[in-house]
Amino acid sequence: MIVAGVYPWLSLVVAVGIVFLVVFLLFKVRVVLGVAWDIYRPHWLTFLGIGLLTIPIGIAFNGFAYLITTNPPGDWFIKWFGDTNDTHLGASIMVGIFQQVAMLLLISPAVIEAVGEIRDGRKPEVIRSYRLGFENIKILIGALIILVLVTSVLVLTIVGIPIAIWFLVRWFFFGEAIILDGASSGRAGLGRSARIVDGHWWIACGALIALNLVGGLPGPLVGVFLLIFRGRSVEIANAVSSVIYAVLIPIVVIGMTVVYLYLDRRVQSRREPVVTPEGPVTPPEVAPAS
Repeated sequence: MIVAGVYPWLSLVVAVGIVFLVVFLLFKVRVVLGVAWDIYRPHWLTFLGIGLLTIPIGIAFNGFAYLITTNPPGDWFIKWFGDTNDTHLGASIMVGIFQQVAMLLLISPAVIEAVGEIRDGRKPEVIRSYRLGFENIKILIGALIILVLVTSVLVLTIVGIPIAIWFLVRWFFFGEAIILDGASSGRAGLGRSARIVDGHWWIACGALIALNLVGGLPGPLVGVFLLIFRGRSVEIANAVSSVIYAVLIPIVVIGMTVVYLYLDRRVQSRREPVVTPEGPVTPPEVAPAS
């Protein structure tokens, strides 16, 4: 929302361009989204309950960003760089990145665990999904540390950026590998993810981009609309964005899990019995985009 406040019309132009990209990618991964919705719909209260944790996380990180930029030593760096709108924007982006990582690390295990329970014929519950998902938290953090360290070193050079992206897509499904397939270590989870993605890198990359846009864009877009056209405050726009994100993030993680299962040939089409009899999958068969 700070970006929209600093450069409102530029943000709007960028948002429109991204919408077209989203529409194209959504069309390419429409089957994945269809299966994700089939899983989400009959258990929407459970997934909404899981996603609601993103709201206090967002509030905490926004408060943290305010404290960092208005108190030492954070405000020293702000003043050192000129205390400009660009400096505040950069600080907000950095905090936002850590916020997204924290949200995914906390929300994803519970959602993946819930999907696993549905596939096993059990009805998921919010507390149980979090409890079972977090039984693997040490392994998940270990895999995440390896992923962050490797990609961070690679992006230090221009040549290393595409290699970092290649690794990021190959290793992205370590959560599913650990929770659904029982990978015993962070390295094993990364290796399992890489083997699943082998030969399907472009499919995985396109699906991940589309799904992340689905989860990350609607909230900010609504926030920008409220900020520019309705004259609402940044706080109200952020609050609305947080609620929208809480609803969408479980669908995004479900979609990523479906991509993982598809690449592993455990889901071939929407005719597959992906969910329990509470939510049968019966729409016409359409192959995912290549």
